[in-house]
Amino acid sequence: MTSEIKNYTPKILCRYSFLSDPKKLVPRADNPNQHDEAQLEMIKKVLLHQGWRAPIVISKNSGKVVCGHGRLMAAIALELDEIPVDEQDFDSEEDEISHMIADNRLASMAELDCVKVGDLLRELDASKVDLDLTCFAEWEREPLLDGTWEPPDKKKDGDPPKTNSLTLTAEQRAIFEQTASKIRDDEDDSGISDGRCVELICADFLAG
Repeated sequence: MTSEIKNYTPKILCRYSFLSDPKKLVPRADNPNQHDEAQLEMIKKVLLHQGWRAPIVISKNSGKVVCGHGRLMAAIALELDEIPVDEQDFDSEEDEISHMIADNRLASMAELDCVKVGDLLRELDASKVDLDLTCFAEWEREPLLDGTWEPPDKKKDGDPPKTNSLTLTAEQRAIFEQTASKIRDDEDDSGISDGRCVELICADFLAG
């Protein structure tokens, strides 16, 4: 990470109770939401571009972080001096814990309409905005942008749903990025898409 990025302070665009050194905040050790390196890199990228649009929520009762553990980790990695904090009351320890779980869970319960996502992506001008800021990787955007994405088949009893996307761990993603980079170098074409790289990798494997 360059010193320029390290010294950059994201704008604060949200309401907050006070500013705090992120290293002085105490995350809840029982937070069930885990953040891998790939997600933290995305959080940092969005935070640096968009600024703070939501504060870190801490409990007046326990003094610990209830919401925003990922953003807190990103802020520490970026070596930020101060971040916005919203201090809130909870009636009980149980309410504090249940709110932390609900904050993690509610967003994941929403069903994403990928057709509408594709429409929105096509409306965005890639020359004016980095499409990575949508948190869709290039290989995920391709079928959405070119209209080839198809909704998963209706799940039948006992059958797993079929999708056109893959979930990679941070380690797997790093291996793929390294391989894709080599393919682009070998082909002398930096414009080869992630999807085309996957196709070439699979073809090479099938060819033995």
